[in-house]
Amino acid sequence: MAIIKTDIYKPNDDIPSSIGQKLFSDYNTSGYVAEVVASRTYSDLHNSVIHPIHKDALRATDLDAIYQSIKNIIMTPRGTRPFNLEFGSAVWHLLFEPVGWPTIQRLQAEIKEAVSKYESRISNLDCKVEYDESQTIRPHHYIATIVFQPYFGGLAETSFILQRIR
Repeated sequence: MAIIKTDIYKPNDDIPSSIGQKLFSDYNTSGYVAEVVASRTYSDLHNSVIHPIHKDALRATDLDAIYQSIKNIIMTPRGTRPFNLEFGSAVWHLLFEPVGWPTIQRLQAEIKEAVSKYESRISNLDCKVEYDESQTIRPHHYIATIVFQPYFGGLAETSFILQRIR
């Protein structure tokens, strides 16, 4: 299964920044003025694991950790994680089903169920899956768009290209 992601974060204007809308990755922007960040910071090992130059372990924090977790949940076939056989999703198996409306509905339901079950840092999850009939990017692929509200507020969106690979 090939997954390519594009991530978008839109802060919620109704929530004052003192509650914690700023992400630690915001420190890297030029002209950043320090504000109060979220009271709880989530971090995880980055999928790349090792920094190519410094050879240190990389961390994924806040929204990057959530995006990475969603990707891991979707890409892990159910039954393949030792000691936690229920973890993951059936997306990989559904990619080999005949293309059509029933498969799209099952993909949407499977993604929503798996991510809701295993990712506690998000709420208001919505998933939309479309089959790309133009086939200009890749043959036989679906585009899944997931919109959710992170634990610190705002609205985040990530898109994946799901393609069966034999």
